[in-house]
Amino acid sequence: MPDTPHPHVIDAECGGELQCASFPPGHLGLRWVLLDASNIALVDHLIDHVSEFRVASSALSREHMANIIARSPHSVALCGCDRDSQAQAVAAVELNPVRSLTQGSRGQRDAEDGHHITYGESGHIYARISALVSDSWRGRGIGRSLLEWQVQTATTAFAHASAISPRLVISTVHRDDKESRRLLAAGGFSPHEDAHVEASIRAAYGISDDPSFITYWIEL
Repeated sequence: MPDTPHPHVIDAECGGELQCASFPPGHLGLRWVLLDASNIALVDHLIDHVSEFRVASSALSREHMANIIARSPHSVALCGCDRDSQAQAVAAVELNPVRSLTQGSRGQRDAEDGHHITYGESGHIYARISALVSDSWRGRGIGRSLLEWQVQTATTAFAHASAISPRLVISTVHRDDKESRRLLAAGGFSPHEDAHVEASIRAAYGISDDPSFITYWIEL
């Protein structure tokens, strides 16, 4: 199973061509490949064998992964495989989700290049990130590297929306997931306190209203 060349270019509504950021470094011990309909089964074993709490906190269930792949090229998912071709990590970036900011929201035609940009009633543009690392591969810096990849990919996605602000990268995790919360905080993310924006984000991405989960964000 050869690695996908990178940087990888996919077409994205929010900016014509979205250039996926370079993959995390090879010294982490994993081989990185972009997921699509032909290889999405790679992550089934990972999702099924990680604790239910960790899967729930990462928001990367089998169903969610299938939705991410189905929404390509408006979303992208990256898988890290060990030497036995077993998936040990997966990360995703969702750009301009179908329900995001298109129902009851405004749209703008970029006068310069004609790209159509959709955004929320509050004027925010969103990219949602999710990630999951197997228990046996935690503590090796993989989560931090994936977070950097996600933020860089989202930054590229926003390139053609420079006239609209703020541009937010968001991640929803379980309140008891202290490890993920520390990782996000170290990456510059903050738990937000704006109830209106919280409701907009959850509605856009179909996130449960379960108060056990909290949304972190960073403005780019």
